[in-house]
Amino acid sequence: MWKLTKPFYFNSWALSIRLLVMLTAFLLPLPSLSLAVPVIQFQSSGSSFQENAGAVSITAVIDQPSAQFVTVNFRITGGTATAGEDHTLAVGDFPILAGQTSSSVNFDIIDDFIFEGDETITIEIYDPFNSVLGSQTTHTVIIQDDEVSFPNKFSFQNSSSSGSEATTSVSIPVTLSPSSGSTTTVNYSFVGGTATPGADFTATNGQLQFLAGETIKNITFTVVNDADVESDETIAISLLSPTGANLILPVQHTYTIQNDDQPPPSIQFSSASSNTLESITSVTIPVELSSTHDQTVTVNYAATGGSATGGGVDYTLTNSTLTFNPGETSKNMSFTVIDDAVPESNETIVITLSNPTNATLGSPASHTYGIDDDDAAPIAQFTSNGGSGPENVTPGTMTLTLDRPSPLPIYVDFRIIGGTATSLVDHASGAGDFFFAPGSTTATMNIHLLDDSEVESNETIIYELYNATNAVLGSQTVYTFTILDDDSTPTFSFPSATGSGSESVTSVTVPVSLFPASANTATIQYSVSSGTASAGSDFTAASGQLQFAAGETSKNITFTVIDDNVFENEESVIITLSSPSGAALGSPSVHTYLIQNNDSASPSLTGPTVVAPYWQTGDGVYSFIAVSHPGLQGMNSQVGVTVSAFLQGGKLLGKSVFTVDEGQTQRVFFIRPNHPAINPLNFPESAYIFTSPSAIGLNTTGGLGFLRMDPVADTPTQPLAGSGGGMPDIRMLAYWGAVVFEGTNTGFALEFIGDLNDSASHPGMAPGRLPSGVN
Repeated sequence: MWKLTKPFYFNSWALSIRLLVMLTAFLLPLPSLSLAVPVIQFQSSGSSFQENAGAVSITAVIDQPSAQFVTVNFRITGGTATAGEDHTLAVGDFPILAGQTSSSVNFDIIDDFIFEGDETITIEIYDPFNSVLGSQTTHTVIIQDDEVSFPNKFSFQNSSSSGSEATTSVSIPVTLSPSSGSTTTVNYSFVGGTATPGADFTATNGQLQFLAGETIKNITFTVVNDADVESDETIAISLLSPTGANLILPVQHTYTIQNDDQPPPSIQFSSASSNTLESITSVTIPVELSSTHDQTVTVNYAATGGSATGGGVDYTLTNSTLTFNPGETSKNMSFTVIDDAVPESNETIVITLSNPTNATLGSPASHTYGIDDDDAAPIAQFTSNGGSGPENVTPGTMTLTLDRPSPLPIYVDFRIIGGTATSLVDHASGAGDFFFAPGSTTATMNIHLLDDSEVESNETIIYELYNATNAVLGSQTVYTFTILDDDSTPTFSFPSATGSGSESVTSVTVPVSLFPASANTATIQYSVSSGTASAGSDFTAASGQLQFAAGETSKNITFTVIDDNVFENEESVIITLSSPSGAALGSPSVHTYLIQNNDSASPSLTGPTVVAPYWQTGDGVYSFIAVSHPGLQGMNSQVGVTVSAFLQGGKLLGKSVFTVDEGQTQRVFFIRPNHPAINPLNFPESAYIFTSPSAIGLNTTGGLGFLRMDPVADTPTQPLAGSGGGMPDIRMLAYWGAVVFEGTNTGFALEFIGDLNDSASHPGMAPGRLPSGVN
């Protein structure tokens, strides 16, 4: 089974044949044919036909029947004949069905009356399908002219000419060259063009007869000169059927009728509007044509609207017609304005053009004339720039006045342009107008107030005058009305400025009052902060917000007191109110709460001795440090202690924290960081408390104690537990000494910082005295 391996070509007239061929190729049973590729070519190298032969054909053949559909395209590549004038052949193809060996293409030879000699068509085949081209790929068709040759030739003198539509009688010359010794004739026919026979011209086909010796004759016809504005139009005339002579080009003549009708001009007002004072009583409004015209143009005009009153009240205008003679382009229409003594608004007259002849309406076709009143109008303005009234007394009022009465009714519009009051919440006022009856000079407008129970500031409504009718606005065009609030303002406060409680009362509540009760939600911020009490050790700091719902008058602030075992004086906590919303801040707004100490005091330390620093020389530099502890009053509770190691010069090498259990008070040492000889940099450590050596498993004498130092750890390690961490030069912290005194409540201790592996010997120490080597 063969298949089509090349797409169809859409070659106009051959389409239906190709479809039929393909259908047949698929549906009909094929004989046993050769599958060899056939050679396709023209059947012959040329053919010859008489000019009057009509339908003719040319043929392509293949050298053997094929089992496949075969085709080849063709095209015209040369020759002297002209397609469309001498023949109808175009491009196409030769389709050959399977099993067949030839295909023919039909076309027509066009017979004319022109003596032109024999003409040729050169045809080429190309692009074969299921075949290859043979040697005969071109074919030449000869069209044999069938006109008898005469020495005399008919033709138009020119191929084209033109004339104005106004030239109604037209002659088109036809020549015979050379003249004949006998009578000759040639027919002519009006064969086309864009002009319409009967409407644009009248003509009849006919014959020209040339007597012996004549060489020129005219074809005549009549042009219809209409008034239509139209494009130029054409008439086509052809020569045919000569006798005693031949036709030569040009055998067709095109005559162009040139339109002579002028398009109508447009007619309109020179401008869309104008205005003058009413004292200008004689008014003219110009009307113009867009161009001159050869015919008379007319247009009607009439007063069709406006705010002015005709008929002699504000103006007098008679509807009429303007006439433009040929060549004229401008005319004036006129009317009279009545100058009265009545103050009034400016007024207008609308004049409209209509029904033009020999013209079209342009734009603007209407003109608005403004009559500007020249009579002084009353001045309208507020009597003052503002007023006020309580919100529970409604309505309030505002008053407008005229500087003199007017015979006309006067309206002055007003609107709200601002203020702090809210429409439909604080008032029910809006935009409107003041009305003055003829002769009156005062107009009052009510302001409807809405009384609420909300405590608020005084509020305002700002009114503005605009758009006065039969009056003009004065300078006082803005009026501010103030709504005076009649409600009391709720305030936040503490019932009292102070309060107190034992340290053992850990949950404390402090009431806050709102008076009077609010109709809306109100809030107040509060903070609980240090007075003399310390946040975190004496109480827990707090802050927050109290929210009072509508009608509520009391809420509590709650904070926590810390009950420690330290004997101390009474300490204060400050509770502060701030940032009220929906109410004001009253007094007192600060409450001071005193925490009453519940711990008993131990005897105070006494004695004036101050321990000075001790410097030891050796492989390193070490120091004794004496520092005060201002809070020494009994040591009955567990205490957290910071221990620091220093080099001479005050460089901090590290510090650690440990605790001393209650009851271990016989060896309490304090270091004072503000001692000028030891701590010029004011290190912040406040107290150093050390246990006895036996408390950490050391067997020593003379009050000498050891504590391992690890600056990185949270708590120090015991010295016998291993190498531990610590600074490179400070592996062990050795301390000793006895409690000494300065003043009543201040104790001092002696601390020796050094390396236990150092060769330096430690100062000796006996109970109740300072170690040796101390200044």
